Amino acid sequence: MKLFEFVGSPGSGKSTLLPEVKKIYSSLNSNIFTIEETIYYSVKKNIYNDDIVNILRILPTYVKQKILKKYYFKFGLRNKYGIEFIKKHSALFNYVLSSQISRNIPRNYKDKIIEEFLITGGNYEFSARHLGGRDSLIMDEGFAQKAISLFVSENEKAMPGKIKEYINKIPDIFGLVVVNANSRVCLQRIKKGRERFRLKGKSDKDIINLIDYAKDACEYIVSYIKEKKEVSNIIYVDSNMNLDETIKNLRKSIPQWE
Repeated sequence: MKLFEFVGSPGSGKSTLLPEVKKIYSSLNSNIFTIEETIYYSVKKNIYNDDIVNILRILPTYVKQKILKKYYFKFGLRNKYGIEFIKKHSALFNYVLSSQISRNIPRNYKDKIIEEFLITGGNYEFSARHLGGRDSLIMDEGFAQKAISLFVSENEKAMPGKIKEYINKIPDIFGLVVVNANSRVCLQRIKKGRERFRLKGKSDKDIINLIDYAKDACEYIVSYIKEKKEVSNIIYVDSNMNLDETIKNLRKSIPQWE
């Protein structure tokens, strides 16, 4: 399985651009899946109740994906594959745990960061188990992006040494989409988007600090991935413009990654 990931500061537009990148890449290679699609296709195969199958057949695909993703969570598949990921990548997980001990952030934030890392690991392991060797998984919150939440906050600048050691331990990445936007654009998007709940109660100054520190971290992340992971499939997206203009430029810049 090939892994495609996004990396960018909060509010840069990663989640918004993911379906567009997937759509463009699908025209070159149809075997690329989001985690929702992977869950949908793989879990559906294991549902043998005829009544459920008949109900699923008549529902729109996006509704079926939501239902089966809940099935994935409810029956503990996320936890099961998260544990499998830890077993296979124990050095990475131990480093993630140890790196959080000395951070000057509330304990519940640390717990949440580790929980979200495990979700990412579980999603990756689930996909690796159910997708074929010629298939690809695309993630807007993958291992590269997790380096930001693991090592950066509004009070913590990126530490190159820690990021480098972390990057050395993550699974191989085949393609990387680096999304850039200026800090004020990111701030406005955060206030309108889903990340406003995560950053609730923080001042504009704190959020700008976080965005700026995250941008520095992105530079280190991309540099180390190019150097240590030998990833040459990297594209840079300027998302300061409106979505239509960004997508137009995106179509021109995406190479036929093989």
